[in-house]
Amino acid sequence: IFSAQFIYQNIVKLLLCDVLIKQKNILILGYNYKTEIVLKMADKTKNYKIVGILTVDGVKKEGCNVIGDYAKIEEAVKEYKVDKIVVAIEGAIEQQLLKKMLLIKLGGLRIYSFLDFYEKM
Repeated sequence: IFSAQFIYQNIVKLLLCDVLIKQKNILILGYNYKTEIVLKMADKTKNYKIVGILTVDGVKKEGCNVIGDYAKIEEAVKEYKVDKIVVAIEGAIEQQLLKKMLLIKLGGLRIYSFLDFYEKM
């Protein structure tokens, strides 16, 4: 009886979580080993959907959803209804991209560094 009740409660909990917790659309900035880690982490959970990746040059990568270059960040946020951005860029971030990211953040969108997102997962 205990195991049946335990199973029932967990099934109900899972079903409610799927209904109540909306999947978050994630946009990744940069393509490198950090991107691969975020993709694998998001694949393991139903809470996140990677809607696309923006790279410095916008060049498509085999097996990845590269949707453009960094200049298209504002368009991508609107078009793909992005809930969160994960910054997986290595090295310095260009000033123009930083300005766009600041405006997006001031608009209420959450922007995470790779490490912050990794710890949150």
